[in-house]
Amino acid sequence: MQRICPFTNQTFTPKRSNQRFSTTQARIAYHNANAKKERRNKLPILNILKRNYDILLSNLKSSSEVIRSKEYLRGAGFDFKQMTSFQKVEGINTAVLFDLGYQLTEKGNYRIIRCG
Repeated sequence: MQRICPFTNQTFTPKRSNQRFSTTQARIAYHNANAKKERRNKLPILNILKRNYDILLSNLKSSSEVIRSKEYLRGAGFDFKQMTSFQKVEGINTAVLFDLGYQLTEKGNYRIIRCG
């Protein structure tokens, strides 16, 4: 029974019943190409998340909380559309970025806190 290798598109006779690729090198290259494509697709979002995290962390430093204006954060390059989750912290909905969070205050500023 002949099979077609998904990477090289060549027909081959498998040595095992579950063999999908003609060679080990073809199998490795196929999975490496798929992983590279997946990493490339995630890269823009991961870069934004990393930049947002670095901005929050640099503002927080060693404090447990700090208040910054929206204009200040936006000027630093913060993207308010990207976060990892939402949590209730002290009864307030908090946008969370890994272990740091930010909450909108009554005056329109943002309170940056540690959530973890």
